[in-house]
Amino acid sequence: MLTYEMSPLQVATLMVCVLAVGAADLAWQDPQPSVQPNLKALRQAARDRIAADFAYDSAKTPTARQAAAVVRVAARDNFQTAFDEFERKAGRSLLLDAKALAAVFENAIVPAKAPPTLGAVTVREEDDVKSAVFVPADYDPSRPHPMVCLLAGRKQQGDPKAVQTYLEQTWGQAARRERILLVAPVLPSDLDLDGLDPKGPTGPNAELARIRAAMQPLGQSWQSLHLSRDRMVLDCGRGTSAFGLRLVSLFPDRFSGVVLRWPTVGDKLRVKALHGIPVLLVRCPETAAACDKLRKLLHTQDSGSCQILTPPGPYPFADDTGIAEWSLQQRRVAMAKQVVLAPIHDRFHRNRWVQIRKADPVGSAPWLDAPVIEATADPVGNRITVTTRGVQEFTLMVGPALVDVRDFLLVVNGKETRVRLQPSLNLLLSNLTNRNDSGHLVTAQHRVVVQ
Repeated sequence: MLTYEMSPLQVATLMVCVLAVGAADLAWQDPQPSVQPNLKALRQAARDRIAADFAYDSAKTPTARQAAAVVRVAARDNFQTAFDEFERKAGRSLLLDAKALAAVFENAIVPAKAPPTLGAVTVREEDDVKSAVFVPADYDPSRPHPMVCLLAGRKQQGDPKAVQTYLEQTWGQAARRERILLVAPVLPSDLDLDGLDPKGPTGPNAELARIRAAMQPLGQSWQSLHLSRDRMVLDCGRGTSAFGLRLVSLFPDRFSGVVLRWPTVGDKLRVKALHGIPVLLVRCPETAAACDKLRKLLHTQDSGSCQILTPPGPYPFADDTGIAEWSLQQRRVAMAKQVVLAPIHDRFHRNRWVQIRKADPVGSAPWLDAPVIEATADPVGNRITVTTRGVQEFTLMVGPALVDVRDFLLVVNGKETRVRLQPSLNLLLSNLTNRNDSGHLVTAQHRVVVQ
């Protein structure tokens, strides 16, 4: 859930996910264990606890909630017992071992609901929101699959049949071959998705409507599909590219990459907000100038993150054009060592393990002077270095993949401080379930007031 970024009305149904069984086997072993700890049992206990937490939170009636509470207490006790036993046999704290935590919690969140119809593109309607969805016939619910979220073109807006056809035309062949999950929101026809002003022609409410229309169907799919959180690409059709870039700027820790089939660019693009997000520009004669300009802009900030593809045939570049191959190569790094947080909206202030608590309003200054945080973690040197502009207060959410949280050096705008935190299993599990993302392994947090 993105509860730290949006109001309950906009997000309550967006990112509610998933319970159940299954995951890949990842081998973590203590180098010299006296007794080999039972990793499989701890994995299952972790899944059971997370599933019980979600079931409790989603219970609709007092009776259902009471029953879910009994299950949750038992699941929590069982997990704590398994966790303590694992640590005892391993002879070390798991909360200080990034590799061990990844092995325990990888794919710990999986769906409990049955998926939509297999093997065919279907239109789903839930909470007055429609989307076209595709799940391969050989979909395996026990393992995570890559997902592509399509923002179909302007011509398809408001037309479920047209979105269905577009999804089949652009991704059907590759999705069947590669077991890719697809979801394409049926975006309302009255929403402008290619305006270059981040606040939109009708003010901030229009931007929130665009965000909800795009993200809510994706959140709904998380309830029934076992998708890989690290392999989720946004694919933008003609007339949606400007908004697509804004969407990944608002949620930079959710997407592994973005495809622009008909790129557009203007002076309202905040390049820093796209740091670390791979971008594929699909080039044709009509978009050649925009592709070249956008690649130049993106390379200024993050060299090598932007690539240009010139496929055969006309837009929308159907089936095997190289787009699927590029998309499948992209991987998100949930706890990346370097994070740039450059907000483009005053309500969205988080990227991976950095969250702005207080900053200058985004719209009060040109992009070049707007608030920004750049943070780099050095696990070897046990140090985090942060530079800020226009930010008065922020929170670091750290874990063993970044530093030893018990004692590390924090440098903020050149000022050094020793930070000593107590790693917390409860914080780790709370963060994991609140974000519906088992890749964010946070064991401690530290709030900083910028001097």
